[in-house]
Amino acid sequence: MTMLQEKLVKVPDSLKSFDLETYLPSLKSFEFWERLPNDQKAEFVRQGQEAMKEGIPSLPASLFMDFRRTGNRVHFEIPYFKRRILLLRMVKAYCAGDRHPDILDGIIDLLSVICDEWSWVLPAHNWPNENALPPVQPPRVDLFAANTASLMALTVHLLNIPLLKEADRLILRVYQECRRRCIQPYMENNQHWWMGFEKVGNHGELNNWTPWITDNFLHTLFLLHPSEEEMQRGTKRAVQILNHYLNVLQPDGGCDEGPSYWDHAIGSLFGCLDILEFLTGSSLSLMEDPFLKKAASYLHRIHVEGNYFANFADCPGRLDHMPTGLIIRMGRILQDESLIQLGGELGQIEVPGQDSPVEAFSTHRDIRNLMFVFLSEDLLIPREAKAGRDVFPDSQIYIKRTDSLSFACKGGHNHESHNHNDVGQFVLYAGGLPLLIDPGVGDYTRDTFNENRYTIWSMQSSWHNLPVVNGVEQKEGLEYRASSFE
Repeated sequence: MTMLQEKLVKVPDSLKSFDLETYLPSLKSFEFWERLPNDQKAEFVRQGQEAMKEGIPSLPASLFMDFRRTGNRVHFEIPYFKRRILLLRMVKAYCAGDRHPDILDGIIDLLSVICDEWSWVLPAHNWPNENALPPVQPPRVDLFAANTASLMALTVHLLNIPLLKEADRLILRVYQECRRRCIQPYMENNQHWWMGFEKVGNHGELNNWTPWITDNFLHTLFLLHPSEEEMQRGTKRAVQILNHYLNVLQPDGGCDEGPSYWDHAIGSLFGCLDILEFLTGSSLSLMEDPFLKKAASYLHRIHVEGNYFANFADCPGRLDHMPTGLIIRMGRILQDESLIQLGGELGQIEVPGQDSPVEAFSTHRDIRNLMFVFLSEDLLIPREAKAGRDVFPDSQIYIKRTDSLSFACKGGHNHESHNHNDVGQFVLYAGGLPLLIDPGVGDYTRDTFNENRYTIWSMQSSWHNLPVVNGVEQKEGLEYRASSFE
């Protein structure tokens, strides 16, 4: 058991009394919202007013069924995430000072219609999927059921005063749905593969699902004003599951899912430790753990330049929607100056204005990030890429930089999370731009995560920078691995 795991075991018996307002300020904390920079508040209001102009997207049962019929994920997911993005934007606008009755009505309408959804679980995560519609029992929770619960509970917390006045019964409805769709299945159903209690189907090792769902579970439970006994039971369950996850992480802090999943893996682990640190009054010094600091540093160590990162497996080479607020907050708390500067550098990169579903992910982070001052001069100074090398000996990733070139390669094995058959794959950047690439992965479909995964060209070794020996490509599986990494 690692030092961090030993600390986590002590959490349930180390809980202190807490003031929710000091962790996630609601409208009761009027001065907090007033102190936000005027340009920040103006942007929240602008986005909220634009959201008001859009209608609530429809999510009929037949659209949920479309995934099983066609294998297409985005038909359902675009309107599903759009609902949550619209809700978040309206909530931020209201908190930032737009108290028009129409925007509160828009929030109430979205809360209500999301409560009415058949399931908060995505069709692609409807396991077992022998039926095109999700089961009612036993209750299940996936990434986005937990995300949705966190957003719904956060909304009621932030806007408790106006919602009590205008729609008090809706508050009770939201609480009931959050418990039924997130808290209850997390606490009671051991059959979720990502918990690590049971081996389920053909799922491999635990991955980002474990901390990502746990992060949202802990914040949802916290926002529902639990009793001391319920909070103790919830944290006990959470630390059991987190310790299962820590068992599969490499000691060198490398993320085998790549930088695109780093914020859901290590970022969500940080989110779990952040709230547990608060609930224990920092008595266990969770944030001072050496492994956490090492895992956080992975992101700037694997960064190439701009929004390019050394990418392997399902990770694309260019990442357009990085969580800059989270990165900076992590850097400040963990005292990692390179991480702070990377967050500042990424925050200066203009990204096309299209909606991205990541805006609806772990939305409690958005409010938590506002409690930290980001707009300081040091964040505007680009991080200098230093010549030299970085080695992750356990993850088997090597990065070499000169003044003009950046090279990265990997060993590893072909049973990694989000695996491609890519042992020996390398990428090369010249002047900060890609020269020899790993194409990453296309849009996720039904076949991306079933028995047909390795029929997809981007998963096969012949479409990587790898040899085909006597007509034989690499095979998937733990036994197909690098024999040495030097």
